[in-house]
Amino acid sequence: MVIDKIGMKRFFTSIMIVAAMATAANAEVVFYESFNNLKGQGGNDGYFDNSADGTVEVGAEDLLEATLLDNQEGWGDFVKVAICNQCVRIAAKKNPGSITPPAFPLTGEAAILSFNAAAQLADVTTLHIQLIGEGTLQYGEQSGSLIDIELPATVEGETVLANQQYEIAITGVDGQCQIQFYTESSSDAKQRAYLDEIKVTTGQDSAIDIEDDSQHAPVIYTLGGVRISPDQAHGGIFIIDGKKIRK
Repeated sequence: MVIDKIGMKRFFTSIMIVAAMATAANAEVVFYESFNNLKGQGGNDGYFDNSADGTVEVGAEDLLEATLLDNQEGWGDFVKVAICNQCVRIAAKKNPGSITPPAFPLTGEAAILSFNAAAQLADVTTLHIQLIGEGTLQYGEQSGSLIDIELPATVEGETVLANQQYEIAITGVDGQCQIQFYTESSSDAKQRAYLDEIKVTTGQDSAIDIEDDSQHAPVIYTLGGVRISPDQAHGGIFIIDGKKIRK
């Protein structure tokens, strides 16, 4: 059987994509918080501010304890954390806020922290992710114990919280690791952030990079390993022909 150059590239690209997805499938989840038991308004229902007619009041109730969360032990203080639609909002209009999930174990191996985040409508929000204790966080060109992410401006009717996923690498931790999320909202600089799907995984390669310039329809997967069509790949990070790309 004769395989031309393009066919050979497609063959090896397919093999590498399968291997990459197998790696993701074998990843170990060491921490996960879905917030799925929270029944407020805002975030996953598409609202990032109160509705004009007053029927939707986002973040109307404060989260004061962890009884409704997947992980009910080990949380730090809930500082201006509001209950929303299967997610939380940190900070108020005039007050900073923070949420500190329980510590999770790492044994020296690299890990990936992933989460969904979006800004309150009309807010210019910088989300801070702080590593408590030893270790290093890596996000783009940022490296250290603190990562700052400028969240894109929320667009009414267009922003989808589930599509705005972020990934931060964690290295250099051998023992318990803990992360804090916070913003610095004030009367002069409103910085409220919606937060969902906090997950930490190990055993996953965060640097999938396969070059393929052959002419064919792109093969696209979500980070969870689900294959999707090209018109579904927007507002997040996807594996397109083996390469992680933010759309």
